Amino acid sequence: MTKPLKDYPSTDLRQDLHQRSTIRRFLAYGTVLDRYLFRELILPFIVGVAAFLVIILGHTLYQIVDIVINRGVSAVDVTKMLIYRIPGFSILAIPVATLLAIALVVNRLERETEFTAMRGGGVSLPRLAVPCLLFGGLMTVLSYVLSEEVAPWANHRSENIVRKIMLTKSIPMVEENRYFSSGDFYFYVHEVDVALSELRDVMIYERQSPRAVYPRVITAKRAFTREGAWLLKDCLVHEFDEKGRLVTEASVDEVRFKLDLTVEDLFGEQRGPAEMPSAELKRQIDLFDRGGINVRKMKVDYFTKFSVPLAPCILGLLAFPISRRWARAGSFMGILVTVLLVFFYNGFMSWSSALGNGGILSPVLAAWFPNVFFGLLGIGFMWRER
Repeated sequence: MTKPLKDYPSTDLRQDLHQRSTIRRFLAYGTVLDRYLFRELILPFIVGVAAFLVIILGHTLYQIVDIVINRGVSAVDVTKMLIYRIPGFSILAIPVATLLAIALVVNRLERETEFTAMRGGGVSLPRLAVPCLLFGGLMTVLSYVLSEEVAPWANHRSENIVRKIMLTKSIPMVEENRYFSSGDFYFYVHEVDVALSELRDVMIYERQSPRAVYPRVITAKRAFTREGAWLLKDCLVHEFDEKGRLVTEASVDEVRFKLDLTVEDLFGEQRGPAEMPSAELKRQIDLFDRGGINVRKMKVDYFTKFSVPLAPCILGLLAFPISRRWARAGSFMGILVTVLLVFFYNGFMSWSSALGNGGILSPVLAAWFPNVFFGLLGIGFMWRER
């Protein structure tokens, strides 16, 4: 609570007014500093995202050029497919662009001695890093929104175009380790033999009634289409009671499904982890886990949906002290070091995911290990440079 002026001794009054004036000047200067650094970061960030998207979209187009030529795909379909890929690619571009933007700005401010002037004015290095970390935090929020709200829908539309392009007359082009649904049936396909037009290790969940707690589960060694119907071979039929206990297990040589599936229906429901928000992916993990399917890879993908959006903040924490430290060694040495950081981070992500998929690391650790490692590295560098 602020005391009235009449209650102050003259000396205390001067000291208190001086302290308040100092705080006001610090806050005002900090606000100006934050706005200045934010403005400096925006342009290189936008350029970085645009450059990354151009490179990766060009690489994608190069990969599918053979399909485009041999199957006579229209330019409209190719353009739509690439446009729908942009949100998903943007999630990968944002961490890289954030890191490069911070590296460019810090490198310029260090070379032009602006940081020296700021620190001479009493601003500490951690305080100078705050705008960069806030910028990284905002990009983390943006990445998460894209990952949950935009990218799954856009990826699904893009994959639908690819599936229609790859459609063969003998059997619908169902991908390995994917699921799709039709009415009360959910299908999981482990392996596809394109040469024989045959599906292998198929699992079908049938919702028997609205009151049924657990679905009927049918597993089949092989499946293919005959005269518009799905034919399943070497089947096992499992039925469960309301407590999840197995009450019926029957071996059947052949099961025939007459599903009224149009091409639009089939491809509209087939989804992979990149085409689902985290809540939907979690439901699929629980469903398949109860059915005895190995869901380790799906769990890694699930936790990665939360770890990847945090990458801009983690890389921003690391980019600031490293860029400043190496900027003194040469004009663009700090930028070069941060570019190498991108490769190391992506390498860590790839290796960590592979170890998680192989069961060597837990899914949680596989998804979060790169962020934890580089986050601690950033804190250590910031502590040394303070």
